[in-house]
Amino acid sequence: MVSRSDLRSYGACPIPVLEAWRALSDKAEENPDLFLLRTRDELSQSALSRLSKMLNCPTSTLALIPNATTATNAVLRDLYFQDGDGILTLNVGYGAVNKTLSYVYETHTNLKTKLHDVLVPIKLPASDDEILRTVEESIVAATAKQIKIRLGIFDAISSMPGIKLPWVELVQLLRKHDILSFVDGAHAFAQIPLDLQAADPDFFVSNIHKWGYAHRGCAVFYVPRRNQHLQRSSLPTSWSYVENASGQTNTWAEQWAANGLIDQSSFLSVDAALTFAEKLGGYERLRRYTHDLARKGALEVARILGSELLDPDGERTAAMVNVRVPVAAHCTQGEVDKWFAAARPWFWNTLQDEFKTAIPLYTYDSKIWARFSAQAWLEVSDFEWGARALKELVRRVNVGEVKFVDGKAVESSPSA
Repeated sequence: MVSRSDLRSYGACPIPVLEAWRALSDKAEENPDLFLLRTRDELSQSALSRLSKMLNCPTSTLALIPNATTATNAVLRDLYFQDGDGILTLNVGYGAVNKTLSYVYETHTNLKTKLHDVLVPIKLPASDDEILRTVEESIVAATAKQIKIRLGIFDAISSMPGIKLPWVELVQLLRKHDILSFVDGAHAFAQIPLDLQAADPDFFVSNIHKWGYAHRGCAVFYVPRRNQHLQRSSLPTSWSYVENASGQTNTWAEQWAANGLIDQSSFLSVDAALTFAEKLGGYERLRRYTHDLARKGALEVARILGSELLDPDGERTAAMVNVRVPVAAHCTQGEVDKWFAAARPWFWNTLQDEFKTAIPLYTYDSKIWARFSAQAWLEVSDFEWGARALKELVRRVNVGEVKFVDGKAVESSPSA
């Protein structure tokens, strides 16, 4: 049964796209040599050409890759950092990005190179101006400590909490301070309009399988020509790699087009995904519907739970909304993060096994939140259904039917 409340963790592949993906796999098996050495490139260029028009950027600046995390690793592992450099991030950044940064910091420490983690504390809800001011204050403070921030990494739409960020303005702010920008747009493709030539980030990536209907995993990686020699190697390194490449001699696009023997049928499903969206009226029409649904659905979820929204005014909302989960204070006893670390597996498993759904839960600002996502095939009633499922789980916890002892759930019958 399809999850009714959230499909944005791993995307949802519509039947027409799934059929196209299977046909591509079958075609590859019919004649692997022909497919890998000719057909694949033709299909890939067709997909990239359509994407370039949608994203308003040259085809040569785009590559199809498995996921956003791949691009993060490629950029962070390839940039040259010097002793005393810093990397700027926001406290609402994605966990896998933070883990990659930990790897980079550890690696450079082993090489006797000290890098600085410049973490910007965003407090939500917040206006664009408040976010930009907080980021600039952090840049100024780091500069005063003689830290040279080399790179800034931030989301277009963060994951948990699921909120829009003023990413275009952040790109401009970083450029003003001579800082390279990496936009983790994992949730951006098809959820918000994208004009990469106008925004002009130094690096940008977005998954297509989350909101764009491609088969997972599939993402589009953007690097303008001026920076392609900085992101020196595909992952894994391709036969097209050129040592010490310059801005004129780099082979960035060629490397990502063929970097080891991998199944690229998910990448090539982009054509079918874009066609599917067009048949539904196009991504702009879908965005209008999902944004309106997210706002209406969020209000119903908050009403059913007797709770509140993280973004009550909707300024930070695209098609994902965040509603506080009203677990009683006597349960968490002032240690929300610790309590939730033990409770999270029970919530996830019970929602899956009993209610056949997935509703991502997380902690932010010492509170527990649920993220709901709107999609073309959902209605307000789906949000209501998910809220009632979550309300029942919260009830069990609050009345003591479920407790967490030594990191494990202990359930008792209602009559016990």
